[in-house]
Amino acid sequence: MKYFNFINFFIYQAAWFLAALYPNQSSWLILVLIVLHFLLSPSKLDDFKLLNIAVMGCVIDGTLIHFSVLQTSDNTLPTTLILLWCIFAFTFNHCLRWMRDINLAYVALTGLVLGPASYYAALKLNTFDTSLTHSQFISLYAVIWAVILPLCIKYCTSVKVLFDQDTKEVKQ
Repeated sequence: MKYFNFINFFIYQAAWFLAALYPNQSSWLILVLIVLHFLLSPSKLDDFKLLNIAVMGCVIDGTLIHFSVLQTSDNTLPTTLILLWCIFAFTFNHCLRWMRDINLAYVALTGLVLGPASYYAALKLNTFDTSLTHSQFISLYAVIWAVILPLCIKYCTSVKVLFDQDTKEVKQ
């Protein structure tokens, strides 16, 4: 599908706003967006292969919840955040695919700025609370995302190479 990168971007943005504005009520709507993504995606299997990124993100956020860096209503990882990580993982095959072609230092710089911006925006929308000062919160997330985003890109590249090799071996 020619315009799927735009569709993927809008699905992710819709999911983010639903999760941020309605964290306790929007799980089913975000699940509908995931189904919509898979109905429209030209690379369903490749998207599915990236769900390990969601697992990694959930482990990181779950750890931060455990240490009260993120404070949710019941101190557990919200379903909306789990589903949001799934949709975020899919972006690496579509609207964020361009990151595979740039230097990892630029990817880290992007993570350093945009990762904490996203979480800070959710914090300001009262999606969750934190035990840290705002500057500590932003600094911590800047470091985390400066590491996470390049790791996601490296993972995408290695999965693509790994599965491309498996496909070639099957064809031979």
